[in-house]
Amino acid sequence: MLVVGEGPAGNAALTPGERSAHRPGPQLAPTPTSPPLFAAAGPASAASTAGAALPLWGQNPERTTLWAGDGPDADEFTTVPPGAYFRILGAGESRYRVYYGGDRARRRPGEAWVDKDALVPADWPQFVRVGASTVVHAEPRATAAGSGTVPRDAYVEVLQVRDGWTRALYLGDGRDAGPLVGWLPSDALLPPDVAPARIARFLATAEVLRRRPEVWLKVPYLSQLDGSPWAAANCGPTSVAMLLAAHGLAATSAEVRRQVMALQGTPNCHDCGAFIEALAGATEAFGLQALDLQEPNGRLRRWSPDDLRAALRASHPVLAQVKFRLLPGREDAPYSGDHYIVLTGIVGDAFLYNDPLDDGPGYGRVIGTTALQRAMAASDFPYAAFAAAPAS
Repeated sequence: MLVVGEGPAGNAALTPGERSAHRPGPQLAPTPTSPPLFAAAGPASAASTAGAALPLWGQNPERTTLWAGDGPDADEFTTVPPGAYFRILGAGESRYRVYYGGDRARRRPGEAWVDKDALVPADWPQFVRVGASTVVHAEPRATAAGSGTVPRDAYVEVLQVRDGWTRALYLGDGRDAGPLVGWLPSDALLPPDVAPARIARFLATAEVLRRRPEVWLKVPYLSQLDGSPWAAANCGPTSVAMLLAAHGLAATSAEVRRQVMALQGTPNCHDCGAFIEALAGATEAFGLQALDLQEPNGRLRRWSPDDLRAALRASHPVLAQVKFRLLPGREDAPYSGDHYIVLTGIVGDAFLYNDPLDDGPGYGRVIGTTALQRAMAASDFPYAAFAAAPAS
């Protein structure tokens, strides 16, 4: 199902006849130009007003227009709601040249021009994105040793800013040795395409990680938003593909989907969601065990928080069925159906998870025990889940 304004999510539990796919709303506006070579472009460029000290970041208190240029005859790209972050790159006579991060709804990211009186200087946002693949340095200097690389478009949390360098936390994606903390060139960092305040409601931040996760399994992240015809309904197969990858088994979400659709008798259905029994069957078809989906009497098992913790402590990631709208940061989502996530760890009284719908970072999300219980209880099959383990 497509969550209008939020992005697609798979409907987990409706019958094939009840499932349908909502279509996207307004198409993306022909907004800012393609991103520049950020490694070569600093916040103050040749377009800057000579001698003027430019703010590095700005926000718009009111709805503002993005323009194609500085002059009075410049075309209008689109308008942006209040509260967006802009990275200020330069200045003309009446407008700032900025980078806008987009909004995942109808406005693309890229460079544009904004009237100077439409922006107010802003502090660094808590979360930013990396404009190009960038080395993480141990110290705030280009010659310092590197500890890893942050890929282009990844989200990082801003921890400290000093002399053109930013100390940041990159959570990783389950494939590398992350999380990484280190220094990135400030001019490589751009505004995110999701409000930082909303990201903070669901992402494992530096403050969360100070509690040191008791368990955090390496479950490589995959997004259901892969451009496929079934992306809007593919949270379940994508979650299974992550379980397989965690155990070293390679299968694409498309391959998993074909198996799932065959098992539940809905072949070639692009807008069908997946039943959890079919997801468990596909998990086993690709070589793993799906543990504790059902009771001996055949009914779906009702997983408790202690059950979830026990599975994770045994190094078994868990696929859980939840109500989409009850996940952190999704409280206002128009979609009210079910969704699948992969639980990957324990931190304090909370759980870490991968969300295949990456409306913002999908890896390294965190949800409290009470919130997770509420989301599982409200699904069409309350407290349904299964753990993935190597075949015996």
